[in-house]
Amino acid sequence: MAEQGQPPALSVLVLNHNYGRFLGECLDSILAQSFGDYEVIVLDDASSDDSAAVLGAYERDPRVRTVRHDVNRGFTASLVEGTEALSQGEFLAVISADDFAIDHDAFALQVARLREDATLAACICAYTKVGPGHERSVRSPLAGGGVIAGHALVRRQLSDREFGILHSGTVIRAEAYRRAGGYRRDLSNYVDLAMWIALGYVGPVACIDRPLYGYRVHANQFSGSAARRRQVLREGVGVLREAAAAAAAAGIDVSGMAVLRARIADLALADAFAGRRIRGLQRCADALFLEPLPALTSPGWWMALARSVAGGRGWAILAAVRRRLS
Repeated sequence: MAEQGQPPALSVLVLNHNYGRFLGECLDSILAQSFGDYEVIVLDDASSDDSAAVLGAYERDPRVRTVRHDVNRGFTASLVEGTEALSQGEFLAVISADDFAIDHDAFALQVARLREDATLAACICAYTKVGPGHERSVRSPLAGGGVIAGHALVRRQLSDREFGILHSGTVIRAEAYRRAGGYRRDLSNYVDLAMWIALGYVGPVACIDRPLYGYRVHANQFSGSAARRRQVLREGVGVLREAAAAAAAAGIDVSGMAVLRARIADLALADAFAGRRIRGLQRCADALFLEPLPALTSPGWWMALARSVAGGRGWAILAAVRRRLS
């Protein structure tokens, strides 16, 4: 806990909308942290489930402050309100209510790393992906950890599909956040990607190669109409085009077309290889409809299409035939 009248070192913003079934585990994992100099701000965006009842159990905890919206304002508006109007800390962290900390020393490790080097804009980390069936796999944006230079971060973020930063749990220096321009209010789905790219122009980023947080994958993340899917893809393509042009102007070696080829099929690949064949085909169709040239010249798009059409068993047969012919 911060001393009376003193701002906390770390402000942790928990964003919640109808995640009551996950919210308790999220908050318990935060309140169990070994690092004590932090505040927790829960921003409940007009939830209609049992979130209010879950939050009631934390009303007497002085570390937790709850802000409830009467009308749903959306993810980005809640994010900006929490980071810019409510947070007081030298460092900022956002954790979605369906995610959680899995290491009791997560905050301590990240804050210590940022305090060791004042040039660092943020501290990212490895994380554990928790599937719908509770299967777990560890992902790390930077194998071996260490520090990645700002321009290298921008290049990797644009051109490397495997360089994935988990929004939940990334700790950002508040001053670097302000210098980066804050979260973009005009975005709904790629606000985190835009932030990582903006931070790359502010300073280097440290990575702790140890899974500190759990990223939960569940059915709610895959819902949405065709119009909604295309809106998400359109926004992502816009962010990537804009970022690629800015990177080229800054002397970072990236090609706008290569960026789109590398990223256009990401969602389709994820769905196709997770066994969601219809969803994979829908993603492929969306990409072809919105960006035909990058889609048709992207090996990832063709791979997603083949996997979605053939299914897991058919894909295994095709792979076996290819091995025999090679």
